[in-house]
Amino acid sequence: MANTRARRINNYEVYLDGTRLLGTVSAELPNPQFITQETKGAGISGSLDVPVVGNIQNMTAKLTWHVAMDEIRELLVQKYHHIELWSSIESIDPATGEFINTQQKVVLRACPLGVNLGQLAPADLQNVEMDFNVSYMKWVIGNNEYCEIDPFNMIYRVYGQDFLSQVRGNLGL
Repeated sequence: MANTRARRINNYEVYLDGTRLLGTVSAELPNPQFITQETKGAGISGSLDVPVVGNIQNMTAKLTWHVAMDEIRELLVQKYHHIELWSSIESIDPATGEFINTQQKVVLRACPLGVNLGQLAPADLQNVEMDFNVSYMKWVIGNNEYCEIDPFNMIYRVYGQDFLSQVRGNLGL
């Protein structure tokens, strides 16, 4: 199975507070980017934008509903909501031709930034969009934690390694 090839997301669901489905929705997941500091000076032939370990720029996400749903009303409340996106990654084993499905979870703590009510047209989708600020993200595939990012609690963990533990210790946290 080590030679499987990822093919697609077979399907996914979006949950509020880990239990309630959020309806038919498309999702744009966060795109974590590091804060960088330009490094230049004696002994360096040029300049480099060097990432500051564990320091992340603002993260956002977007959910788009085909039509307005009751769940949108609750998500408009200005607080950080617990949102989970569960998907099934479908792969194929080229040696056997067998399809293999692996669970992927993205857990977010997300606060609404705004809503776009979309459009109204006969026999068409409304496409109600909500943008969110993301203060926490955890990404798990199968039983493997790929990363956990929590700027409020100074956590930046990748594949089980906590890159800010020494920083927290140095600060007495």
